[in-house]
Amino acid sequence: PARLVAAPLVRARAARFASPATLGDDLIVTSRVVEVDARRQTVTFEQTVVDAATRIERFAATTTVATFFFDGNHPDDFFDGDDREPPWRALRSVARERTSFDNTFVTPVTLHREELGRGEYGFCEADAMRFFERNRTDAIGGSAALARLKDERGIIVVVSGMEDIAFAPGGMRRLLVAEDSEADANAPRRMKTVFSRSATAIKRRGLQIAFKHELVAASSVSNSDADAWSSDAVVLARAEVTCTCLSAETGRPVRCPEDLAARFAT
Repeated sequence: PARLVAAPLVRARAARFASPATLGDDLIVTSRVVEVDARRQTVTFEQTVVDAATRIERFAATTTVATFFFDGNHPDDFFDGDDREPPWRALRSVARERTSFDNTFVTPVTLHREELGRGEYGFCEADAMRFFERNRTDAIGGSAALARLKDERGIIVVVSGMEDIAFAPGGMRRLLVAEDSEADANAPRRMKTVFSRSATAIKRRGLQIAFKHELVAASSVSNSDADAWSSDAVVLARAEVTCTCLSAETGRPVRCPEDLAARFAT
């Protein structure tokens, strides 16, 4: 009989960061099945993370995983081809039109096997979130700018919510690994450079910064911003992330400094 070999996350919505947790906290993760779609072979959960001692909610989200079963074929088939991906699951790159999310930022990401959750086979959703975070940090001005914001103005920028989260499950290997070396067929295959790109807007009268993130692979290797927005760029993951400016002292929302807001406003 077929057995389950993988259940990668493909969608998430209503992700809410209710309260911060710190390294060393004991947490309880609860998952409740809310839908099983036999046609699409997906399972949807409502998940929560609470503090084990206080039962204070830390995080909640509705998540959907795709189920892959081993049916006698080589298990690497899950990673090798995306030809079997049903149309509803594909992440399409759409033409970027002028909207309220008009300021854009691009961060080239050179992939290294040892940094990826699936090694040679590609990245997992945690890797994609990390690449999105790298893009947000670059957009703000780097880690030094974040440190100055806290030390000089008493303001921190935290992720407060995520929506429209989606990942392309399987089929990653051909997108993320460059062509084999013609000179040495036994040489390790090179990893591609991908782009973490975002379009931004200011929300809630200057209290929040919204990022529409996409992780894309482009056929060109020049690493320019134009490559990241080219029509042939293939979307590997996406998410709309909301960041809120907080007082470092009180933890309450505050208006983002004008010079910071100006980087992201239309």
